Amino acid sequence: MHRHSEAYRESHHEKSCAGRHRRSRHGSHGYGGRYGRSDGRGPDDIRAGRMLAQGDLRLIALAFIAEAPRHGYEIIKLVEEKTADWYSPSPGIVYPTLTYLEEAGSVTASTAGSKKLYTITDEGRAYLDTNRHLADAVLARLAAIGESATRIRRAADGERERRRPLPTLVDAALAHLRDTVGKRLQDDAEAESHLVEILARAAADLQRK
Repeated sequence: MHRHSEAYRESHHEKSCAGRHRRSRHGSHGYGGRYGRSDGRGPDDIRAGRMLAQGDLRLIALAFIAEAPRHGYEIIKLVEEKTADWYSPSPGIVYPTLTYLEEAGSVTASTAGSKKLYTITDEGRAYLDTNRHLADAVLARLAAIGESATRIRRAADGERERRRPLPTLVDAALAHLRDTVGKRLQDDAEAESHLVEILARAAADLQRK
C-alpha cells in the first residue's frame, strides 16, 4: 500500500496549497469533492470545472472499475447516466486520471487494439474500501444532479406543451443555441456572464423589431 498511499497523500497536500498550482510527479490535484447545496431549483455546480475535482473522478473511476473492468469511454458514459446526460467528463480529464491510477498501482491496463481495458488491483481495492464513504458521497451527488436534471427537463417539456408551437426552423435554431451554450459552459466555466450578456442583448434586439 505504501506507493499508492504516498501518491494520494502527495495529491491531497497539493490541493491544500491553493494558488500555488504545484503538481506531483503524476500531475495530481488531490481528492475531496465540492458538494454544493441542493435546494430543489435544479442542479448546482454544473459547470465542468466544478462538477468533479480530479480526486473525486479517481475515486468514482475506481468504484466503476471495481464493479467490472472498464474502458475509459465506459466511465464517461456511466457519469453521463448518473447525471441524466447533464454532465459528461471530457476524455482530456478521464484518460489522464486513468493513467494516474495505473501509475499509482490502483489499476492495471491491458491493450486490445487502440483501446485500454482497466482492471482494479488489490491495492486499488484496498484504497477504495478505505475511502468508500467519499466515493459513495460523490456518486450520490451525481445521482442527485441527475434527478434534478430530469425534473428540469420534465418541467421544460410541460412548459413547451403549454406554449404556442414555434415554426420548425425557429424551434431547431433554439435547440441548436441551447446545445451550443451548454457546450461552451462545459468547456469554459467562466463564460456564464458573457453568455448571459449575449442572450440578453439578442432578446432586447428582438423586442425592438
